[in-house]
Amino acid sequence: MLASKLGVLLVRTLSKPLAQRIKTSVVAHPQLEPICVELGQVVHRLSATLTVLAAGHRTVTVKPLDRSTALNRGADVIGEAVVFSVAGATIIYEVSKTRAKAAAAERERVAAQRARDEEAAHERHILREEMRSTKERIGKLEADMCAIRELLEVRTSNEAERSQWYLFPWR
Repeated sequence: MLASKLGVLLVRTLSKPLAQRIKTSVVAHPQLEPICVELGQVVHRLSATLTVLAAGHRTVTVKPLDRSTALNRGADVIGEAVVFSVAGATIIYEVSKTRAKAAAAERERVAAQRARDEEAAHERHILREEMRSTKERIGKLEADMCAIRELLEVRTSNEAERSQWYLFPWR
């Protein structure tokens, strides 16, 4: 995590000198010079037009820049584009990393919930089995109690008959 943050910071820090070097190379490169001049002119026209419109005036024709100023402005745009691209790439990297981390945390949360649900289902199954077993035992105990009552009633009635016979032998 820390190494990743330091790496992103290093890339962002190195992007500015890299942009300056690219700017210098673009100005010196004969094949890229016309592209930079045209880019500088486009940026100048766009900037001047937006400034006039923002002031509330109608657009007017914009006087073109001289070749060296347009070249420098175009090179500046390319350098800023490099810095912007690096910053955008690092932001995209950090966002994707954060999303991946959030997705992993969500998968972990879902797995933990699934494990809890399975444990609860297992416990419910065990409780149902215990309840079924307890009902069987209660049924057996009730049957045993009925049998004991019957035996007790038979014994009580036998003893009652015997005790009456001893008291009244002429019967």
